[in-house]
Amino acid sequence: MAKPTIILIGAPRSGISILGECLSKLGLHALDERSRAEISTINRLLFQDTDHSPTMVGPLPQGWLNSYGADKARGRIRGLLASRRNAGGLLFLADPLLCRILPLWMEAFQDQDLEPRFIHMVRHPYEVALSLQEDQDIDLLKGHLVWLAWVRDALTGSANRKSVLITFDQLMANPITTLNSAGRSLDIKFPIDLSTSYHALLNFVKPGLMHHHAGIASEADRKRFTPFNRFYDALQLLQAGAGVQATTHSSRGMMAIGDHEAVSGGDGLLDMMFQVLGHYEHKEHGLRTREERLLSASHAGQALFATLSIPTSVGEYRAKRIPILPDQWQKITLDIPRPDLLNDTPLRFCPLNTTGAATISAVKLVNRATDEVLWSAQTSEDNNLVAVEGTALRVPAKDNLALLITGKEPVVVLTGPAQMPDFPARVEIWLKVSQNQGLHHESLRAFLSLESWKTLLGTTPQDSDSDNLLHLATAFEDAGCLAEADAVLRKGVEDEPGAVTLRMAFAELSMKRKDWPEAVRRWQDVAALQGESTPAQVYQRLDEAYQKQKSFPKGSPEEEVRIGDGDKHEMLSLIHRILAPEMYLEIGVQSGKSLALASCDAIGVDPMPQVSVVLSEGAKVVAMTSDDFFRGPAVSLVKNPPDLVFIDGMHLFEHTLRDFMHVERMAAPWTLVVIDDIFPAHPAQAERRRRTRAWTGDVWKIYEILSRYRPDLFLLPVNTSPTGLLLIAGFQPANQVLWNNYDAIVSKYSAGRKPPEAILKRDGVLSSRHDAIPRILAALKTGREELLESVTIISHLEKELTDACNGSRPRFPFM
Repeated sequence: MAKPTIILIGAPRSGISILGECLSKLGLHALDERSRAEISTINRLLFQDTDHSPTMVGPLPQGWLNSYGADKARGRIRGLLASRRNAGGLLFLADPLLCRILPLWMEAFQDQDLEPRFIHMVRHPYEVALSLQEDQDIDLLKGHLVWLAWVRDALTGSANRKSVLITFDQLMANPITTLNSAGRSLDIKFPIDLSTSYHALLNFVKPGLMHHHAGIASEADRKRFTPFNRFYDALQLLQAGAGVQATTHSSRGMMAIGDHEAVSGGDGLLDMMFQVLGHYEHKEHGLRTREERLLSASHAGQALFATLSIPTSVGEYRAKRIPILPDQWQKITLDIPRPDLLNDTPLRFCPLNTTGAATISAVKLVNRATDEVLWSAQTSEDNNLVAVEGTALRVPAKDNLALLITGKEPVVVLTGPAQMPDFPARVEIWLKVSQNQGLHHESLRAFLSLESWKTLLGTTPQDSDSDNLLHLATAFEDAGCLAEADAVLRKGVEDEPGAVTLRMAFAELSMKRKDWPEAVRRWQDVAALQGESTPAQVYQRLDEAYQKQKSFPKGSPEEEVRIGDGDKHEMLSLIHRILAPEMYLEIGVQSGKSLALASCDAIGVDPMPQVSVVLSEGAKVVAMTSDDFFRGPAVSLVKNPPDLVFIDGMHLFEHTLRDFMHVERMAAPWTLVVIDDIFPAHPAQAERRRRTRAWTGDVWKIYEILSRYRPDLFLLPVNTSPTGLLLIAGFQPANQVLWNNYDAIVSKYSAGRKPPEAILKRDGVLSSRHDAIPRILAALKTGREELLESVTIISHLEKELTDACNGSRPRFPFM
């Protein structure tokens, strides 16, 4: 019987190494562990022998399987597999290069009687391209083509094999559920049970592992790479529709998506391939031209060099001259024999020995023994750590220290840390120089012209144009004037509140300024403005701002007051226990604390889940907006009416109202919907733009809206802490009142009025400990068991409430 072996496969920079580490924590062993031959080494030698680069878009040379290099690789692979054939336990392979040469490995698996089972790791193509650009200087277009070529090869090579597809976002958001479902789908049992290893997994899989986000893509890039995004969306829909399942049939489905004819915009992709080939031809020609220029300059005796002066004693220096090439980045590294002298005698750096221009990207002091960075100046905010003297003039720049050099004695003084211990140290400087001063002259002229715009910021232009304002803000930003850029965009959103591009630029600028609380507020404004058409990248950026902020700044003690006579999660636990739902739906997952209460089949929907608890085997997290969920996967994932729904999503009433309307369409008369955040305890907590930790937004309006537009429903507000719950039952899926009046409701209730005193004080609201609640829940469960109609269920619920309250039904606000 063939021995199962797990193959982790996907495009480069897709998170395969993270997935491999997760499997290791579950007791699996890498196939090349304790082996002389590493899988990556075998694969790279094959590429080298076939004169092919791993980052080439095209396939390996024709006939490569019959080449001498392939024969050598076969021997290495068979030797490796044979050495581990009798190893105990489940083994896995993890190397992105497998995508391109999978046919060779499949031969070896068959020869060694191994059954490969594949985990396809798929990441957003823009994030992969960004990573390739940073790591290997591959431009974004070619990075997308690399992603496409590798993903297609992976899908093709694993056809008709037991496979499972997971996304990088899914693994980062909920590693426990993802791995658990993948194991079940591949019919494997992890050596270490997930219930005993979830702490290790959650401590390892953290948001900091995700260094690139598709949400930062500009509008131009999103349009440019639309064909690739469609392919990725198709893979996501396949995965979301089938859950995380692996069958021969699902592999054929992946193959169909991987086929060229199935990719929308195939002709456009071919055009891009020709374009990238031409780009690299031009780039190669430019490199040859530059080399010829450098050789000509060298023969003419025009040598360029920088000088780094290192203190040898207090006030005395030893100068080290470093040859440099013009118009390209160069790293200068020099050991410092007496770091303790830097306390009194700073480093002095002359970036260029003639007139011209110099750009310094980063300066670091590094402990040679540990490679720890002890001091650095890397951004425009760090420019106060350096001083410019002599024949150098600092030019405003966005990210780097830019210098206009007017003579032969430019000096940059590096002040260093306030107190320098005695340890082996070195200095590292990234530098680019040019004898052409024109670029920095343009920067100076641009900066001086921008100064005149400052006087216009206090006035409103006759023709307010968002494009012009964006250009102006960009110019300020490029000149390093972030405060002025922020003022321009602030005026723009005030003059044109509905300009989405201005608001998004406004939010992005707060991210660049690392003002995380303001970034949260601004991205929430974008989401509120775009409503159900809000793209996923807005929520990704909002999530990133939340992650960076960690804890929202507190308001005043009065604004942060919390009331209620019972914990929200205790109430939800009671509801689960008595109602015993068979299907549970949750909108707004966050950490997963409330979703973890479900012991039945459960679906949690959240565009930015941050699950940190163990969920039941039947729980699934769908990482998308609720609007996208109800438009797409809801039909296939929620096949029967949910018995219990908890709505705790975006804290804006129109979002909550849309969630409620969608839920009612799939509800049964006995479905119980619970809405959170209906009772702010202070007007500040009810503001649409968050500025307090305790925050409900204006969800309180939902209570009033349903009371006035749907009096036929059973509504029961409960006094839980911190922000109250609203229990709703007696649904009629065919009811169109809210759908027909949605626009009018949003228009009427969008005005920024404060919550009335009855809401703030929770007048007449039922205690969370009242005996009526268990009786109402039990009656609702009976209604489900007996398949009662809506009118009958509401009659029973009203009777239980009235009887529990001694014959007098409580009168709540708006009722």
